[in-house]
Amino acid sequence: MKKILLAFTMVAVFLSACKKEEASPKPTGYGPLKVYFEHIFGSSTFNLKQNYITVNNDTMNFSLFNYYVSNFEFIKSDGSVYTYPVDSSYFLIKESIDTSRTIIFNNVPAGEYVGVKFIIGVDSLRNTMPLTSRTGVLDPATGAAGMYWSWNTGYIFLKSEGTCSAAPTAMGMDHLFQHHIGLYGGLNTPTINNVKKLNLAFPGTLTAIVGQGLAPWVHYKVDISKMYADLDFERYAVVMANPYSATIANNYATIFAIEHVHNEK
Repeated sequence: MKKILLAFTMVAVFLSACKKEEASPKPTGYGPLKVYFEHIFGSSTFNLKQNYITVNNDTMNFSLFNYYVSNFEFIKSDGSVYTYPVDSSYFLIKESIDTSRTIIFNNVPAGEYVGVKFIIGVDSLRNTMPLTSRTGVLDPATGAAGMYWSWNTGYIFLKSEGTCSAAPTAMGMDHLFQHHIGLYGGLNTPTINNVKKLNLAFPGTLTAIVGQGLAPWVHYKVDISKMYADLDFERYAVVMANPYSATIANNYATIFAIEHVHNEK
């Protein structure tokens, strides 16, 4: 009898082990994929009106920090790419509006995703489309108010304002800085092209599993201190459509990093 019980026990353990090794069913259908941008400054949480110390030992305080992200593409584990519908793929992130830092992409095809591509800014095609084709956060009169140069017929990709101890005090500046970075290469006259495209893979073996009944999160950390690591505030406290804008654009292309991925149901 003991031998029979032992045999049954061994079979039960074997079957249990087999169940554990069974692969999870492949996701099917469509589902949401959420992206969250967490703003930091070095090791500190980023907030407007708070003082921060740069690597050059300058004190900074921000009154505004906005930027566009657009043209999202999601990379699957098999190397294929899903391009999110471009007309719905423009987003304006504002530090002053918490909800703007979370983006929900609906109806993404099921699969295991291992990376994300996107643009910081607004591509040249959308910059030159008729205004009737630019709605929501791209409408210069409403959603894009304050993020569009009417005199230059182009979007401001990133706008950062505040004070810095290294900025001049002459001519009423009082340590103020204004960095309004745009320029997409120009329509009729060539300009600097500050459109930056990022291609970021998820860390390690992380995947975002998308499908019916699933709701993964991709969590970015956006370290604003990297944008200001080597900036010459004494000479470039105000930067708009001038050559130094390319230096700032190159810097802000380095501030995004994928921190982790949550797979939720």
